[in-house]
Amino acid sequence: MLQEIQDLRQEGDALFATLQTMDESRWQSKTQFQDWTIHDVILHLHYSDYLALTTARDKAAFSKYWVSC
Repeated sequence: MLQEIQDLRQEGDALFATLQTMDESRWQSKTQFQDWTIHDVILHLHYSDYLALTTARDKAAFSKYWVSC
C-alpha cells in the first residue's frame, strides 16, 4: 500500500477522534477560510480523500467519475 494512503488513514482517524468530542452545534461554526463552516471543511476533506483513494485503487473508475461530474 502506498505510504500516502496510510498517511491519509492516520490523519482521518485522528480527525475522526477529534470530531467525536465536538458538540453538534459547533458543526455550523464559521472558520477563518471564506466563511466556511466546520461542516464545509470536513466535507471538502472527505471528498478530496475519497477522490485520492479512488485514484489509487482504480484510475479508470476515477476517470469515469470525474468526467461525469
